Amino acid sequence: MGRRVMRMIRSYFLLILLLSGGNRIAAQDTHSEMHFLPPVCIPIQLSGTFGELRSDHFHSGIDIRTESREGLPVIAIAGGEVVRINVSGTGYGKALYISHPDGHLSVYAHLRDFSEGVGKYVKQEQYRRKVFALECYPAAGTFEVRRGDTIGWSGNTGSSGGPHLHFEIRDAVTGKPLNPLLFGFNVEDHNAPLINMIRIYPAHPFSEVNHQRAPADIYMIWDPGNYHPKGTDTVKVMGPVYFGLNTWDPFNAGNNKNGVFSVEYLIDDHLWYSHRMEAFSFDETRYINSLIDYGEFVRNRRHIQRTRIDPANRLSIYRHIADQGVYYSGDSLLHLIEIRVSDIAGNTSTAKLILQSMGSFDPGDPPQPDSLAVVFHPGSSNSFRNDDIRVDIPEGALYDTIHFVCITGESKPGMLSPLIHVHHPETPLHRSFRLAIRPDSIIANPSLMVMVRFGENKEHGIPGIWMNGMLEANVREFGIYGIREDSLAPSITPLNIRKSTSGFIPDTLIFKVNDDLSGIKNYQAEINGVWVLLEYDPKTERMYYGVDDHLVGGKNEMVILVNDHCGNEGRMEITIDR
Repeated sequence: MGRRVMRMIRSYFLLILLLSGGNRIAAQDTHSEMHFLPPVCIPIQLSGTFGELRSDHFHSGIDIRTESREGLPVIAIAGGEVVRINVSGTGYGKALYISHPDGHLSVYAHLRDFSEGVGKYVKQEQYRRKVFALECYPAAGTFEVRRGDTIGWSGNTGSSGGPHLHFEIRDAVTGKPLNPLLFGFNVEDHNAPLINMIRIYPAHPFSEVNHQRAPADIYMIWDPGNYHPKGTDTVKVMGPVYFGLNTWDPFNAGNNKNGVFSVEYLIDDHLWYSHRMEAFSFDETRYINSLIDYGEFVRNRRHIQRTRIDPANRLSIYRHIADQGVYYSGDSLLHLIEIRVSDIAGNTSTAKLILQSMGSFDPGDPPQPDSLAVVFHPGSSNSFRNDDIRVDIPEGALYDTIHFVCITGESKPGMLSPLIHVHHPETPLHRSFRLAIRPDSIIANPSLMVMVRFGENKEHGIPGIWMNGMLEANVREFGIYGIREDSLAPSITPLNIRKSTSGFIPDTLIFKVNDDLSGIKNYQAEINGVWVLLEYDPKTERMYYGVDDHLVGGKNEMVILVNDHCGNEGRMEITIDR
C-alpha cells in the first residue's frame, strides 16, 4: 500500500513538473537516453544547426557535411517504415520520411538517390502520373526498414546550396521539428558562440541611447572569460529601451556562422529574457521576421535577434520574458546587463555592459504620422483602395500596428503601369496579401501580363490573374511593384549533345532551361511520342534525362516543351541516332 501511495505521489509531482514547463528538461533527459544511430557513417560535422536563422524561416534540422561530395550512404537511425517520399526541384529535393515506433519521425533530405526499392517505386509513380515532382504516401508495410539500413545516398537536390544531408527528427503526431542534437548524437564541439555586437534600441520615439534618438551599436571584444565593449562599458539611456544581439556559433572544423541554442539576458543578476531552440512548429517559422531586426536584414543581410516581443508574435521559443522585452528604469543608477549565449554542447559566452539610466522619462505627445498614412492593426484585416491600386492584408499578416503608406510613382521603360510603392520593404509580413494594379494603357493580351517586384537590382516576376481590369497577385513582401509584358518563350539548350547526333550517347542528357520573367510553370519531354522523365533543378537551370529503354536503337525523335506562367511555350526537337 505504501509503494502505491509513493507511486501516486511521484505521478502527481511529475504532472506538476510537466504542466509548469519542466517537460523541456524531462524531454531532454528522455532524448539523451534514446539510442539512435547517426544517419551517416562518417563523424558528424555540421554546416547548419537547428533553429538557425535563415531567410524567412528557422532551420528545421541539422545540416551534416558529406565531405563536399555526393553519394555517401545515408542510413536509418532506427527501425520503422517509410511513410512519405518527396521529390521536388526546390525545397528538400529528394527526401525520405521514416516513422519509428517510439513516436518520432526522421527526415533525410537533399538525397541524390533513394534505395533500390524506393527508387523503383518513385519512378513508377512518376511515369504513372507523368510528373517529375511528386509526394507519395506508401501503404502501411510497403517499405519497412531496420536500424542501420541504407535508405539512400547523400546529394545536392532541391534548394541545397552544396552537397550535404539535411536531417530532422519530428514528433510523429504533431509534425513539430525537434532539435536532433537533443537525442544524443556524438557531435564534437568545443567552440563557444561568438558575440559580435549588441544593439540598444529606443523603444519610444523620444527615448535616447547615448543622447541620440537612434539605436546604438556596441561592438564587443573577447577577453578570456567574457566579452566587453570596445570602448566604454557604460551606455547612457533615457526612457524605455530594448536590446538586439548579433551572434553565431563557430562549430568545430567549420567556418559557418551556425545558429546558437540559447540566449539569456540578466539585469542586475536577475533573469530578464531567455529563449531556447528546442522545438517549433512549421506554422510559426516565419515569426523569425519578428524575432530579428527585419530592416537590418533587408539592408545588410545581417541577423540581429531582438528582445522586444511584437504584439502579434506567437513564437514558442521564448522561455522567460519580462515586460515584453522592453526595459525601463526611472532611477539614475547603474545597472549591469549580462548576456549569456550557449550552444547545445554547453559552451557559453558571456558579454557584460553597464546601463546608466538618466532619470525619469516624460514621453510627451507622440510624433504625428505621415498625413498620407492609414493606421493598420495586426488583429484585423486591413485594406487600401484607390482607382488604380488595391491592397488587401488579411488578419494575422502584421506583427505590429503600422502607419501604412502606398504611393504611385513614375513609370519605367517597358512598364505597363507606374511603379507602386507599397509601404516600406523593411516592414515584415507573416503571410501574403492581395495586391491589384491597374495598367496605364490598353492591354491587347492580358494573359501576357506579369506583376514585377523590384529589389536588390533585380526584377522578380510574380504570376497574377486578370480581373476587373486589374492584374492581381498574392505577394509576401512590401516594396515596389509594377506590371510588365512577358511575351518571350523559355529557351532550351542542349549542353552535352547536338540537336542532330549519332554514335556515342552520354548516360545522361543535360539541357539548360531559362525563362526571363514569369518563371517556368510546367514542362514535358517525349521520345518517339512517349512521355519520358526529365529531372529539373531550378537552381542550376538544368534538366536531366537519364538514358533508358525509351531511347531505342536507330533514329529517335526527342521533343521537349517548356511553358512559363504567361503561357509562352518553348520547344526543342532533337534527332538521336543510337
